[in-house]
Amino acid sequence: MGNSASLFYSSDPEKQTLHRRVAPNARQLELLQSRWQELRDFLESYLSDVTGCDVRTWIQGSYKFGTLIRPVRSSDEFDVDLGIYVVWEGDHDLFSPDDLKGFVQDALIAFKESHDDVTKVADPPKERCCRIHYKQNFHIDVPVYHLDPRTNRRRLATSTRGWEFSDPRAIYIWFRDRASGHDRLRRLIRYLKAWAALTFPQDAGRPSSIMLTVLAAQLYGINAIRNADGDDDALAALLDQLARHFNQSRAVPNPVAPDEDLNRLTDQQFIAFRTALVRAAEGAARGIAANDALTSYAAWSDIFGYLFPGSDALPATATRANLPVAVVTPEISVRVVSTKPAHLVGTYVNFVPPIPKGCDLFFSITNPEAIPVDATVEWVVRNEGDEAEDTNDLGHFASRGSTRSMTATESSAYRGKHYMDCVIRRWGQIIGGRRVPVTIQAHSFPVRNPPRPAFVQHRKGGR
Repeated sequence: MGNSASLFYSSDPEKQTLHRRVAPNARQLELLQSRWQELRDFLESYLSDVTGCDVRTWIQGSYKFGTLIRPVRSSDEFDVDLGIYVVWEGDHDLFSPDDLKGFVQDALIAFKESHDDVTKVADPPKERCCRIHYKQNFHIDVPVYHLDPRTNRRRLATSTRGWEFSDPRAIYIWFRDRASGHDRLRRLIRYLKAWAALTFPQDAGRPSSIMLTVLAAQLYGINAIRNADGDDDALAALLDQLARHFNQSRAVPNPVAPDEDLNRLTDQQFIAFRTALVRAAEGAARGIAANDALTSYAAWSDIFGYLFPGSDALPATATRANLPVAVVTPEISVRVVSTKPAHLVGTYVNFVPPIPKGCDLFFSITNPEAIPVDATVEWVVRNEGDEAEDTNDLGHFASRGSTRSMTATESSAYRGKHYMDCVIRRWGQIIGGRRVPVTIQAHSFPVRNPPRPAFVQHRKGGR
């Protein structure tokens, strides 16, 4: 088991792990469930009236598979898939694909008009679905199918390609049979999807969730993955096998419809994906092979960024004598300024005591002479607590790459315990750092010199 195994998964629900940080929490799952069920009931009634047909629904995709991840950026959204099935016998077109998609689009617009938490309906619709967006950082994709009850065949309505034979239920059953009793497989899929979401912009060359899910399920039978000591070992082995697969072939046949290739990346997108995958596999191998916790932490945080839980051992680990390079421990001054009312709260060294929301924090390295001239300085924000989780704002890079910034500026926005991690790298290798804890509470500072009550104020022009 590698040095970072405990940072991937723990049975302790309160421990900060990678899996906890990428998986939705119970409050979010409850919200998503209530919203898709409400939309389901509306669509079934509306579309039955419009088509005169029996209308059925099937929740599908990552939500159904149990591999849903939270948005990795606060600007991203949860993605829930709700399939609509309009039932009529035979292959004849009682309605065309355009008809069905038009009915669903109209239904979503009608639903929006009576629900204040809906922000918009995507217009035009996506190629294979219609989409409705909600205020709480999620959207529901609504693909619509023709279901022939005699043959149990399903045809997906697309915008430009007519009918596509597609059976989400069949691939779910295929996955369910392989994942039954294997919680680790679902965790590995979440790790893969989180890495892909961090690495590739949404709708711009990101490998599909179903492609990653199918490959992970197929490769999970390999002993080095299934029987690994920890999730870190298992993920490293899985990334290695994925890289091997794509070095030999780009095809990912649908296991329940072999003529369908689940890899829909363009040639240029596939090259970028394969390059990034090889880099991730090499980084994971370094993380597993590392002889010390700091090197392992560095390798995995290169892959998962601010989603990877910060190491509380960062300052202590940086003093270990067995590191192959000189060790640097920055001293960090933090000036805290309240914005309402505007005043200096205080200046602290290497920590910040409990402060309210609405403060600006100015971080500054006070011993820059200790940092080699060819080293870089990376500032990473990692947020914890219910408010940050519910908003899907688990962190960001205040600076990253080839920068050498001795300062960083942040603000207090969410209650909870948060961290500013300052990481010093030389030739790409971490040679030291400092973790600065910041606790944010609900209280606010009182207004300085508030107006006195009228009954104690001096009167002007009278007694």
